Amino acid sequence: MMRELSLDFLNTRWYLTHKLNKEILTDPILFKEFLEVRQLQVEIPLSFGTIESLLELRTFLAKVLEDYTRENSISLEAIKRINHYLAISTCRRVVEQGEHGIRITIQPLSIDWNWIIAEITASFVELIEYGDNNRIKICENPDCKWFFYDETKSRTKRWCDDKCASLMKVRKFRAKKKIIAKTAGTLE
Repeated sequence: MMRELSLDFLNTRWYLTHKLNKEILTDPILFKEFLEVRQLQVEIPLSFGTIESLLELRTFLAKVLEDYTRENSISLEAIKRINHYLAISTCRRVVEQGEHGIRITIQPLSIDWNWIIAEITASFVELIEYGDNNRIKICENPDCKWFFYDETKSRTKRWCDDKCASLMKVRKFRAKKKIIAKTAGTLE
């Protein structure tokens, strides 16, 4: 799904403190792998300016999504900036023969970094437009903060995966045990 691109992109910040302890966006090999997995290819090498633009985009979109999950709205200033990111790439509409008849596709005029930035931004807009805002969540593990889309029927998922859920439950259990031990110590 297109919206997964924006979540995957936003979650690249997680790798700074987990697993790889690396900034994927500044590592040409890791970032190339990231793009390939998502079937995105760029004809132009990654430059320092592009890396700065991608880091800026990630920081901006993360802030917008954090605010959106709390307030259920996006500021006009943020919308203006989103429109800027969408406008930096030019594209054309093309009619093609598809599996079920003809279909219209949007193709970039130049497969460059501006196109990648616009695609990530379009994915972000689709996430908000077509996603249920009550399902867009941030992992409640303070050491994680992974963005995820809660697919559960009850919409009560609090952690990105079972690992974070287990970790937080163990922390809660230990904190409770510590309070009980302190309370028992003061009663004696």
